[in-house]
Amino acid sequence: MNTLTVLGGADIGGSCYLVELEGVRILFDCGVRLNTPYTEHPDIPSPETIDLIFLSHAHIDHIGAIAYTAAACRNARIFATPATCDFLRYQLSETIAEYIGADTDELRFSSRLLCQLVLNRIETAEFHERTEIHLRCPERGQEASVKFSFFPAGHIPGAAATYLRIGQHSLLYSGDFYLRPTPLTAPCSLPEGLRPDILLLCGTYANRLQTAESAPTIASIKKNFACMFRQNCRLLVRCGQLTKGLEMLALTDDLIREGHLPRIPVFIDEGLWQLALHYERTSGFRLPSYMNPLSARKEYTGREIVFLLQSTAAKNTEFASYAAVNTNFSLHADGAELISFVRNLRPRKVFVVHAAPRNAQSSPLADALLDDKICVTHTENERMYSL
Repeated sequence: MNTLTVLGGADIGGSCYLVELEGVRILFDCGVRLNTPYTEHPDIPSPETIDLIFLSHAHIDHIGAIAYTAAACRNARIFATPATCDFLRYQLSETIAEYIGADTDELRFSSRLLCQLVLNRIETAEFHERTEIHLRCPERGQEASVKFSFFPAGHIPGAAATYLRIGQHSLLYSGDFYLRPTPLTAPCSLPEGLRPDILLLCGTYANRLQTAESAPTIASIKKNFACMFRQNCRLLVRCGQLTKGLEMLALTDDLIREGHLPRIPVFIDEGLWQLALHYERTSGFRLPSYMNPLSARKEYTGREIVFLLQSTAAKNTEFASYAAVNTNFSLHADGAELISFVRNLRPRKVFVVHAAPRNAQSSPLADALLDDKICVTHTENERMYSL
């Protein structure tokens, strides 16, 4: 029986999806809910029989439980893009350190060691690379062949949509995707003519199709950022996720180069600074000279922008009087873009995950695609669906 079991992430948080096709057991992502201990993880049935794990991108709600998952699914091969693997190193280390209170050398070492053990298990594949895996499948009594490719999903650097084929079945897991460019990332890009039979759709705004703009965009955040600085000489940027902090650094540099902000000192929390240095070495991103680590800041009294990780900001009262910049922009396809995305792919079935709550009596996405004869199912946590 070919099935999808939503172990978590039907709504937003704790994404973990178990797909069984032709006897092959595959996990897509293994996240935790934000603001919950990283030790809280999805309950994976018979984890030792999981064959493959695909990680879409390095956000905690998609990879936060990877330490547990890698240990429990001891026979599984784990795949991600190189950038996701790099980002995971910093994102996961920061998260584990925060939760275990890593304020001693021993605890920091334990955090780094745990991350390294996980990273040693992950195999990387580049975008558009075609990979074939041969698995021994007891249920079929023979070898199973799985072919997969990662395609750019936008959203954050390294984020991937995963397309796979097993026998006559084809499936696309969109992961979180964004169809517009950002200061760091090109838009989602799928091959022309890609036609998956099944689409596992991260439809954050699938239940808000009626709104013209589903969430704040980077453009609106930039405008608000510049406006705030005209009214306040000192700004604080709180970074809930390291990757969003990196996006805000690039956005700040754009504003300064475009003349919307003066060239003023920018001081950056240590965790984000280390990620920015690494990203500078591995990409076209460049840290301008006016950006420096927070440790380099002395008793500065002029105009400045300070970047703090959320955990640091909660403990740091020095910058409590600074005006907080809104970083709540969305890097998810909006309602109209979701409709277009699905129509271009024309799958037989769509399973909507990672979506905001909806009225139980309505399905805006299903209604919008009614004439296209595409079956749309809004999933629920801890439920199994036939593929």
